Amino acid sequence: MAPQVLDRVARLADGWFPFYNDDLESQIQSVRAAAREAGRNPDDIGVECIQPMGDCGGAELDRLKSLRDMGVTHASVITMSHGLSEPSDHIDAIRRYWDSVASKV
Repeated sequence: MAPQVLDRVARLADGWFPFYNDDLESQIQSVRAAAREAGRNPDDIGVECIQPMGDCGGAELDRLKSLRDMGVTHASVITMSHGLSEPSDHIDAIRRYWDSVASKV
């Protein structure tokens, strides 16, 4: 993510919606540090991580716990590209994800 974006989030935003990526933890730390430098409380900036929906197993649970530990305040999953054709299929997939993973964090 471009440093300019992280700086704008730190100075101006009430929240941030990054996609899950390998550098997310350092990006969150950068936003928090820049917010402090700008005289803001970093805790006032919510972070909702958008991530692909995985297999609803232990790896997903570990990822959500890791996100929480990084300072992510909310998480959402993307159900597109999973071969789901009907809206009800997406709803069912989200329900399974909640029951198997998200409700345990």
